[in-house]
Amino acid sequence: MQREMGSLDRQGWFVFGATVALVVFAGVTSVLLPQQGVVYCTENFGTCIFSAPRGNWRVLDTPCSAGQSLRFVSLGGLQIRRCHSIRVTGFSTALSVCPAACWK
Repeated sequence: MQREMGSLDRQGWFVFGATVALVVFAGVTSVLLPQQGVVYCTENFGTCIFSAPRGNWRVLDTPCSAGQSLRFVSLGGLQIRRCHSIRVTGFSTALSVCPAACWK
């Protein structure tokens, strides 16, 4: 009986550890890699790019509708801006961009 409880206890810790590792991996990946479906803009907002899921990166002509303006997005209060260097078709070099969102 005790041998079975020890085995279940080890399996529970394994499942717990695997779950924690998966959450940490997802968090690190979301910070280190550019995410599809997020608008990224250059520092001076001269160029904004976007990639739909399973699509190529493309330049957005007008990323925000009338009455809205772009602001860079930080990760919570940590000021982690998740900036990346992304190659876009039509540009000779990679663009240094950070995630941005439209605000009123």
